[in-house]
Amino acid sequence: MFDLILGKGTTIDGSGAPGKRQDVGIRGELIAALGDLSAAEAARRIDLSGKIVAPGFIDLHTHHTTEMDGGIENIPDADNYLRQGVTTCVGGNCGGAPFPIGPALDRVSQLEIRSNYAVLVGCNTSRNAVLKEERPATDAEIEQMRDLVRAGFEEGAIGLSSGVAYTPFLTTGELIEMSKVAAEYDSFYVSHIRNEGDGLLDAVAEVVEIARQSDAAGQVSHIKCYGKANWGKSPRALELIRSARDEGLDVSADQYPYTGCFTGLAGSLFGQETQIRARRQGGIRALLEGNLRRDAEACFKRRYADLDDGQGVILAPLEPHPEFQGKSLAEYLDGKEGDPFENTVELCSSGHISAIYMAMCEEDVVTYMEDPNVMVGSDGHLRVFGKSFSHPRNFGTFPRVLARYVRDKNTIPLERAIYKMTGMPARRLGLKKRGLLAPDMVADITVFDPEKVQDHATFREGNAYATGFELVLLAGDIALEKDRSAARGYGRVIRRGEG
Repeated sequence: MFDLILGKGTTIDGSGAPGKRQDVGIRGELIAALGDLSAAEAARRIDLSGKIVAPGFIDLHTHHTTEMDGGIENIPDADNYLRQGVTTCVGGNCGGAPFPIGPALDRVSQLEIRSNYAVLVGCNTSRNAVLKEERPATDAEIEQMRDLVRAGFEEGAIGLSSGVAYTPFLTTGELIEMSKVAAEYDSFYVSHIRNEGDGLLDAVAEVVEIARQSDAAGQVSHIKCYGKANWGKSPRALELIRSARDEGLDVSADQYPYTGCFTGLAGSLFGQETQIRARRQGGIRALLEGNLRRDAEACFKRRYADLDDGQGVILAPLEPHPEFQGKSLAEYLDGKEGDPFENTVELCSSGHISAIYMAMCEEDVVTYMEDPNVMVGSDGHLRVFGKSFSHPRNFGTFPRVLARYVRDKNTIPLERAIYKMTGMPARRLGLKKRGLLAPDMVADITVFDPEKVQDHATFREGNAYATGFELVLLAGDIALEKDRSAARGYGRVIRRGEG
């Protein structure tokens, strides 16, 4: 007797193997059987003829821990990931993990969350807890950082993350030493690399070197080629990863399927280090003076032109100017008298302004997607529908791969796409009970119509749910049916060794 039989669908098991028309029997939290279950008894049987039955999608790169627009502790009922078929989300990326890990996971475990939740321990947060200054750490300070990383793993973290493009600009040596702790736990080091544009190849090589020196696996976050001068570098970046794997190193990458990224306006247009120097000298308006102005204005002119004279910069909400939400920076500046650089500095001085930057090209997105060593990750945030500006990846990453790159463009076969969303990230994260359709695996399952699955979020209107998802199960419970979320959340916290 089964609790539920998913009947007559085509199962794609998450291993990359071809699909098979068969039934899936679920008993309690686990998959109990696969095959012809037409004669078996079940409390409920659902006919899924014409549908794809897959493991629940796993997003190994989210920012659910951040306080931007709430974070998981403040908006646990946000369902923008569940409605993409995502059953497990990993927070704490780019070095911005909660600190300390244990109490943060304990708090989330008391909430009704929509998808499962796991976290990484952060190099940046560990370093900041030991050392507030931006200087190389001493051996004693590095040992303290290592102790904090070790504590994070003991408290449930499933990996180690860094954002080396951000303060405190960790050194390679510091990262190697912290990654050695990840290796103690047979885990991995994942990095928002030091440079995704002109310095892309050196930055990918740094991840490889950290993996080589530490014995931890290495992961390049949201791999891309930022800026027109760097378009076409994807084959060379991937060759660095392939060479590392040929050497015996476990190195891979993840990507989101969009040509626009999302981050702060000041760092992107004036240069990250220049805007930090300005803040140390009293604020962003310091960019209007002396050497800072020279450096910032030169960077602004170059990047503004590179982004189609500001048309490729799509503004997030502006408190003083809400009417420009979703409009380009060029549209904003067209209505202002005076110098564009000075007006942009004034805009940034009004608060933390973020934007979408149309800085990548479709050819590189496709090249990365075709590569067997690149998996799918959104780099996104939880969002309550209609409550805030959203990059489309927050609502559309996974269905976009299935609709645009599998069905419409035939970039990759469906079995490989699902592997990149399930079995591949599960292996990277050390999740042994999820990511595959097999007996005794946790019944986290996503069912969709391959002809109807579709993302609807755009760069101008990012708040749009995906469609075409027939069913999403979390540990055997129906969390979504026919594109509608259940009244309650069935997600749970996953700690190291529990997944």
